[in-house]
Amino acid sequence: MAAAKKKLDYYFLSLSVFNEREHVSQWEVLSTDPVLIGTQWHSVYRLKEGKLPTQAAVYREILDRELAQEAKAEERAQTPNTVFLNMGIKLQAKQRSIVSASKSKDVPQDLELDRHRLRIEIKRWRGLQEGIVTASVMKLVMVLPFYEPEQEKLYMPSDLTADQRTKYGLTELGELESKLREGEAYDALNSLRDRIKHSQALRSHKIAKKNFVVGVSRTTKAVAKIIEVESKISGHIAKYRQAHLAMIALGRSNTDPDFPELKGISEANPQGKHPGRRRPRALLWTRKKSKSFNLQFYESAAPDGPTWDALKEVGSFIVTDRNGREHTFSLNDVAMILPPGMRSEDMALEQWWIAKIKRIRATSDKKAWVKVNWYYSPQDVNEKIPSLCRCIPLL
Repeated sequence: MAAAKKKLDYYFLSLSVFNEREHVSQWEVLSTDPVLIGTQWHSVYRLKEGKLPTQAAVYREILDRELAQEAKAEERAQTPNTVFLNMGIKLQAKQRSIVSASKSKDVPQDLELDRHRLRIEIKRWRGLQEGIVTASVMKLVMVLPFYEPEQEKLYMPSDLTADQRTKYGLTELGELESKLREGEAYDALNSLRDRIKHSQALRSHKIAKKNFVVGVSRTTKAVAKIIEVESKISGHIAKYRQAHLAMIALGRSNTDPDFPELKGISEANPQGKHPGRRRPRALLWTRKKSKSFNLQFYESAAPDGPTWDALKEVGSFIVTDRNGREHTFSLNDVAMILPPGMRSEDMALEQWWIAKIKRIRATSDKKAWVKVNWYYSPQDVNEKIPSLCRCIPLL
């Protein structure tokens, strides 16, 4: 009982802080007993739902209003406009999903089946469209060339210009779509925010030492989950951008502060690489995170033993050549090293120093020191062990 009371007190304090100091006095006089309202229990410990209108809420509100206006009609001659538009928005969401799947590295096996189903749904939706829009709009549909269903233009009001909507009598339909697009945009932003938090939590869980996410099996599962979440982030980004463009096409200003252009966020997992990293997935199976440093050449004495031990160990470093191209060197790489005072243009191949990188450490100002194993040339071996070269011809 004491533990339960302590937990309730903790929730009460946390929610009070969340709702700011001026609300604490109001909370203190409220009853803590749960109350059944309709089919749901309500309590002071339950956070209220967000005030932003979601797509579902806007859809229900508009549909109820439209049905109320036509409640006196004995028979309905056509599908409500709100239902028609909402079905069109859902079809566009399925189009985005198939486009995304077709561009992925691993194309789903049932992609053609999804296309077939989408084509059937679009055909049914065209039947509803024929009873709502004018014949002039249907003429535009009839002359459409054959496309894959995910590329087919639906001719929603947002697909037409303002003059075309006025000409074809779709102004009211455009206003209804604009409201639905607002709800769609709010949904996309809320979902995008949640997925980004989810992705950050998964990344933190993966790198936390206490979770011991090491080895191929555990790392594969952790990375697969991150990629799955970040693919959904890309979907929510595409959803918001399509809703944003539709609202602009329907007359909303592109500088509206409530629905700004989504900048600074790119689609997750580009080119099949692990999200947020430059390295491909094949190099992920390490527990310690490797870091790369740009190598700056400078003349200085090599660090002594204590100084070397104090430097931070890293996995790789980057050398930028004269043309601005970056070359990454990692542990156990074999490298050709230009001797001091020499020019690469004047060097013969056998004059380069050849070494295998064994240790890499970096200073606080991102300068790298490297320990190497040298490869000796036949001439070097001849100087060190003359008897060995009697049976090894010099190159």
